[in-house]
Amino acid sequence: MKLELAAATADADAAEQLARTVGGTLYADRRESTRNLPFRALVTGVSDDLDAFGDVADVGLYLICRRLVKPGPPTVVGLFPTRHHP
Repeated sequence: MKLELAAATADADAAEQLARTVGGTLYADRRESTRNLPFRALVTGVSDDLDAFGDVADVGLYLICRRLVKPGPPTVVGLFPTRHHP
């Protein structure tokens, strides 16, 4: 079963590799001034490989739930934490 997942991480390079591997979307801030922040990248994608996302998600791993609210594209209505890294 394929799930839509989101991985939050401080490692923008690992996030970029994951996005390429799963054909996902990468949101990253690579500015030098953000290097000290714990959260620099977010990858979203549809995959059945929870471990691939979990390996990159050093900040958090989330399950995304979409549904049709009005005629048009599905809207994100839920973002559920699945793993937490202290």
